[in-house]
Amino acid sequence: MHRRAQEANNAGLAEVGLSECHNRNAQVSEKPLLFVDATYLHNFTVNQQSVTKKNLLNRRTRLFALVIGLLLLAFGPNIIHASSPCVRSPDIVIDRYNTVALPPGGSRTLNVTLFSVNGLRDTVALSTANVPAGITTLLGKSIVDLGPPLVTVSLEVSASSTMLQGDYYSFYVNATTSHGLSHAAVIYVDVTQRVFSFSANRSFLSLGTGSTGSISLFFYPFSGFSDTLDLITMFTLQPPGATLPLLSLNPVSVPSSSFGAKGSTLTVTTSTSTSSGFYRILVVGTARSNSAVRESILVELRVGPGFELVAQPQFPVVNQCSSGSVTVTVTSVQGFAGHVMVTSTWDTFSPNLRPLLNPTSRTVMVAPGSPGNYSLSFAATLDSYPSSDYSVDLTGTSGYQMNITSFRITVQTIVGAPGFTLTRLDPLLYLLAGAVVVAAVAIIVVLKRRAGEDSLPETADFSNRPAI
Repeated sequence: MHRRAQEANNAGLAEVGLSECHNRNAQVSEKPLLFVDATYLHNFTVNQQSVTKKNLLNRRTRLFALVIGLLLLAFGPNIIHASSPCVRSPDIVIDRYNTVALPPGGSRTLNVTLFSVNGLRDTVALSTANVPAGITTLLGKSIVDLGPPLVTVSLEVSASSTMLQGDYYSFYVNATTSHGLSHAAVIYVDVTQRVFSFSANRSFLSLGTGSTGSISLFFYPFSGFSDTLDLITMFTLQPPGATLPLLSLNPVSVPSSSFGAKGSTLTVTTSTSTSSGFYRILVVGTARSNSAVRESILVELRVGPGFELVAQPQFPVVNQCSSGSVTVTVTSVQGFAGHVMVTSTWDTFSPNLRPLLNPTSRTVMVAPGSPGNYSLSFAATLDSYPSSDYSVDLTGTSGYQMNITSFRITVQTIVGAPGFTLTRLDPLLYLLAGAVVVAAVAIIVVLKRRAGEDSLPETADFSNRPAI
């Protein structure tokens, strides 16, 4: 009797419990805990913890994707830009070289210009270094605040009255930012007080063996100079072991009365035994009353078969972040035939950060009626200064034969340089970075969905479970 009453009581409780669960849409409330056995209570707790962890993981994943996206959008285009030869990180550029000409005891003030590249804003310390004895320098400011686009500082250069004339000197201007960026520019000082000059007409002479040629020399005075000039000649370059041509000057002394006109004639005579090849002749004029006052010029001589070297155009123009080219042509002279190697080098006084030359050397085959030629390209970067002083020397050699020519590149600025960035590419780069972010998020979503299929259910339905 007691046992049946207990079973009836349990059945009644179960019926009431199930009815209440169905009435509450099988959702868990405070009371259903009374009707769930310990096993399902444990599973329910584990499921709830799994759901909480999954939600936390979802939040972390979304946060991670957001951070990655922001980083890509902020720095992605800059990383892509860094691969371009025309874009660089914030930096500082010092104006191209300056040459100062002043007499002994004189001084001159010039400007040193600092350019802010890619929006650099910083404090810059200026100083001079390796200043030769007898030269003094004075900067208008030693500390400047640099910001786009530029800042200019005066620099006074003075030469001692005891300095000798006739040589070039040089020193450095250093610029260092507070963050450690450092650059230097060379300043050349010419203490030669030129009181006369002279020139040669022609500066290049081509002769066969057993022949004669002449070059006219013209002299020009400055500042009332009226001293007599004494002339000498010498070879500074000739084929090894060569039998030299004969050089003669007429007259060897040039009076002031001959200034402004042809003052002397240089005659070059070759014999049948004169060695074929390339020669360089130095002509020096010295003031008779003061040997420290002197000037010199170079003339070039080719003896026997050889070649001519030409670059066209001779004055090419290129914009920053652009490229150009010249055509180098080597032509046979007096039946010359053979290989000629042409090398490209920068003139000593060309500015730093020069355009890139390609190729720097090339060998071509030359024969009578069959010249050799090739294209020499150059690429100006953002760092290439707007200047017409980029002079390239071309030297052709074949055995003892040599020929030299040059061309001069003019680099033009583009809008916004220095400090120029390729803003016209920014939209494309940002779209690319955005596409990377979208792809990353899509991959994360797919992986999460696949992971969700293998997870435990997020809710528990106890409507059909047996009651306690």
